[in-house]
Amino acid sequence: MYLLEFLEYSIADFTLWPTYILELLLLKDWCPDNMVKIAAFFFGHKIPLSIASKVYTYCNARGHLAPYIIGAFYSTWQDNKDGLHMAKYYNVREGKIFWINGKNHSQTEIVELNPIEDNMDCRTMNHSQIPSLHAQALLTKQLMYDAVAFDLMD
Repeated sequence: MYLLEFLEYSIADFTLWPTYILELLLLKDWCPDNMVKIAAFFFGHKIPLSIASKVYTYCNARGHLAPYIIGAFYSTWQDNKDGLHMAKYYNVREGKIFWINGKNHSQTEIVELNPIEDNMDCRTMNHSQIPSLHAQALLTKQLMYDAVAFDLMD
């Protein structure tokens, strides 16, 4: 199965992903704050760690440690069954920001946004205020079109 095909089936069309994720994947350097947002986005959409890591390294060649960092967040969230409000992510299909909670709590708890505290631009790339983001995202989408996510026959 191809990478873009899997991502669009699991999340939604690439052009509908929120600007903050595309910006973090394509334009920003990796740092703990950026990595937690990326990890939360993929974890919240139930994207396997191997695919999330592949997407990040595919989009950002400088992020060679990203699989380990994303894996640490995945592990923390997966193992903390009673955790509340561990991270937040924009659910593309629902059009809302949800909390990542432990398995013993609701997985559909909506985040009450605080405009001063929350800096999550959930507009799509077509509505982005960053012109270079649109071009870079389209180029990356085209490159991921032929990338293999995993072989279903293995």
